[in-house]
Amino acid sequence: MQLNVVIADDEYFIRKRLIKLIPWEELNLSLAGEAEDGLQVLELIENHRIDIILLDIEMPQMTGLDAARRLSTLSPHTKIIILSGFNEFTYAQDAIKCGVTDYLLKPVEAVTLIDTLSRCIASVNTQLIESEKLSLYEQYKRSSLLNKILFKNEGLDELLCEFPYFCDIKYTFFISFYISKENDPALQLIQKELDSRNIRSEVYYDNGSCYVLQIFLCEKTNAAMILDRLQKFVCGRSGYIFIASPQKYTEFTGEWLSSYKEALKLLSYRYFYNSAYFNESMAIEAKTHSSLNLSEIRDILTLNLNARNLEQLSLYIEDLFMLIRDSRDINVLNLIITEILVTLNLKSRGISGTMETLTEYIQTILNENYELDTLKDIIRYHVEEILTTSTSSPSDVLICKKTMQYIDENYNNQDLSVNQIAEYLGLNPSYLGVVFKKINYYPVSQHITKVRMKEAVRLLEKGCHRITDIAEMAGYSDVFYFSKKFKKIYGCSPSEYHSNSSASRGPE
Repeated sequence: MQLNVVIADDEYFIRKRLIKLIPWEELNLSLAGEAEDGLQVLELIENHRIDIILLDIEMPQMTGLDAARRLSTLSPHTKIIILSGFNEFTYAQDAIKCGVTDYLLKPVEAVTLIDTLSRCIASVNTQLIESEKLSLYEQYKRSSLLNKILFKNEGLDELLCEFPYFCDIKYTFFISFYISKENDPALQLIQKELDSRNIRSEVYYDNGSCYVLQIFLCEKTNAAMILDRLQKFVCGRSGYIFIASPQKYTEFTGEWLSSYKEALKLLSYRYFYNSAYFNESMAIEAKTHSSLNLSEIRDILTLNLNARNLEQLSLYIEDLFMLIRDSRDINVLNLIITEILVTLNLKSRGISGTMETLTEYIQTILNENYELDTLKDIIRYHVEEILTTSTSSPSDVLICKKTMQYIDENYNNQDLSVNQIAEYLGLNPSYLGVVFKKINYYPVSQHITKVRMKEAVRLLEKGCHRITDIAEMAGYSDVFYFSKKFKKIYGCSPSEYHSNSSASRGPE
């Protein structure tokens, strides 16, 4: 990461000489500004993150030492290098008391200046790494306690003790999200937006592309503003995001799980509504289908499968999906999809193409998709597969090989997605997903993660990169999201993995 430097001296030509002496690009430094006096230094600190200051000891308005005293409180992480024309012990002693990093005599030689800056850079980078580790640990600890409260309804006192800012929270509410793979970092961006407004939140991953965001409030009036901001955020995204909310507050000290489940359940309506935002008051009353005859569905499917009548099967599946669309009822969707796949499964050696049970497979395709037409394509694919052959065709294997090769070559592209790969191969994304899963027993998105994590492990074991750089090199734009993903797979954070790897290698 590039560090910001301020040069403060009341003499113009001394400032310009110092700027010329510093090899900015080589040291990965950026000039954040110049100051003629101590007051200007404080103004720069208020508006920018300043990592290093070259500070003249004698300046008008406010001396360098006075500015250094203020900086020790306002910006304690900033490294201060005092520049002085006075070679007196008392000046150096006063500078040390002000917490300065170094004390250089004018005129400063280039070698001395570069050496001093290099030591400051190393110190700042060490502090940043430690701060990042601490932040990740704090986030992990907070997430663990919130999960405990949500799913076990216990641990609230421990949370309040560890994180006192929760003592001011009175209400909480849940918003659920279906986020397509190309929008993976969306929730992290939403959380950053909320953080900028001092609104605490927590993300829970359910399965497939389904997430729940819990928001903590000191008062009820914030909710409308938050939902409005979320809708505007979704409108500005190119990929698909569906947001659902029960619009219901829960007492912070009460039971959360029922509200969580209610928010998650509302996501199912994505199959029936084009709107990116949905709440329970928008739901049109589902049409009753008490006459839905599941045994009749099974009989018609079986009859046409036995007759190997693909045309009639396609027409009947079309009718069933029209019935689902017309019902706007998630229960009808689940019943019909399940009945179709159970019937198809009985006519084959297993349609899921995975190590999952049929029930798990049905749940997976319902969680991973958001359009009825996509589900219909998956059903049609399985029908055609049963009527043609139960073995994998060479073309399916070739598609998988090309997909894996493309991922191997482009895993570090942060925009890599199933849609992008399908477009490159000239295939329908749903078709690509089904074929890949049938051959490899897991989805394309999981293979992308697998390749990225393998590269992350390789870089961590190499031991010469920062965690933020490794995340970017492995294809992740958000280091916190990368760390959570890494921990979910390997059971420890990237920094812990790096420490363990270094320990096992021993001293070099």
